[in-house]
Amino acid sequence: MLYKKYLLYLLMFLTGMLSFHLPVAAGTAGYAGNGGRRAHATPYLYAGEALQLTQYLLSANGKFILLLTPNGNLKLYIRDTGAVLWETRTAGLGVYEARLNTSGSLGLHGINGYLFWTSGTFGYPTSYLYLQDDGNLVLSYYAVVVWSTNTGGH
Repeated sequence: MLYKKYLLYLLMFLTGMLSFHLPVAAGTAGYAGNGGRRAHATPYLYAGEALQLTQYLLSANGKFILLLTPNGNLKLYIRDTGAVLWETRTAGLGVYEARLNTSGSLGLHGINGYLFWTSGTFGYPTSYLYLQDDGNLVLSYYAVVVWSTNTGGH
């Protein structure tokens, strides 16, 4: 049943019938006094920010989406076709958010703070996650890529 509901949400999202918003802390770029949510999707996630279930990053050209699915799997899709380019394979484990920690590591955490998955990158406190227009998801420290999904070229 959960699988069918998830597919319905994905279909609705890909066809534009359903949208989600990315949270951002008050006082940071993109905050519009609307409860800490950005008005539009963005290709960036900065250190200290997080995606919660059903929230996403969208490439600037709108072709690619990184979605934290309702079952806790972080997936990178081609938006038009729904084809999965990359995923963390963490469905059903209890993931609550995908957080870019201030240590420079992307981590999938449960409500209790348990770490289910990590990019394994530490020591990059001002890093940012960027969903490129070619479908590659990169974690950069200044202009240096320290981790990626290696899914570019689309």
